[in-house]
Amino acid sequence: MSETGEALESIQGKTIVLTGALAPARFRGTDAVFNIGCATRAAQSLPPGVYLAMNCHIFPVGKVRKNCEVRCFGWIESSTST
Repeated sequence: MSETGEALESIQGKTIVLTGALAPARFRGTDAVFNIGCATRAAQSLPPGVYLAMNCHIFPVGKVRKNCEVRCFGWIESSTST
């Protein structure tokens, strides 16, 4: 999803929110329905841009990657030298 979001960044003047879940909505215990609600709210309230709605967080595209070890999306750590 991160790569798809980055490919959509060239679209100007639109608020695009991608979402998904590790388990489909038909399974018990999935966060799919919650993620859809979160994405819908984000699309209605955020300024134009591309975002990912996952795990109760809204991430700007380019600032998030899937962490396969813990099976969730998280912020990309900025690397700054001091």
